[in-house]
Amino acid sequence: MKTLVCSSFFLCLVSVANSQNISTTEDDKKVFTKAMNLVLGGSYTYVWDTETLNGIDYNSNYNENTFSINVATDINRRFRIGIDYKKIYTGGELSGKNNYFLLGVFQQYKFLSRKKSFGFVELGFYKGNYCTCGDDVPYKVNNISYINWGGGYTKNLYKNLNLDLAFTTAQVVSKIPGRYGFTQYIIGLDYQFEFNKKRK
Repeated sequence: MKTLVCSSFFLCLVSVANSQNISTTEDDKKVFTKAMNLVLGGSYTYVWDTETLNGIDYNSNYNENTFSINVATDINRRFRIGIDYKKIYTGGELSGKNNYFLLGVFQQYKFLSRKKSFGFVELGFYKGNYCTCGDDVPYKVNNISYINWGGGYTKNLYKNLNLDLAFTTAQVVSKIPGRYGFTQYIIGLDYQFEFNKKRK
């Protein structure tokens, strides 16, 4: 938890530092103010595969359901930082049902902005117990660290409601034999709450 807090603080410092170097147009100045918004989001990912146990690939069904909840805010017109919680439910004919979690902080850099729609690249640091290690299906190991990166596109649907589409990779960085990363496509929605009035 101490590592997670330090990482969150570091991302805040990086975002603020970069905000000092970004030129702002007159239109941007009218719209962006300090702590102007709070973004609440959620997403879902479904993955299916065959099971591998004790190094043997069985012709049996295996699936993962990932639910994610996140809270974020825009530091400026380019950078967004937030906290993300993922709950992963797995089920296999041989391995049975299990559940895992990941909790982390992330930073997004936005580009190709058009009104409330934009593309983004993302970098994050997570802690959890979802071990993609060795040849077998994932299993539970406490206090694992991950580096997460990826990109996506946020499409404005209606007023402050947005559709989020992304593809990310999480790499296990803890020293565990046979560790490897896992990738996910992400489909989600977010709603942006705006608190500050536009500058005149």
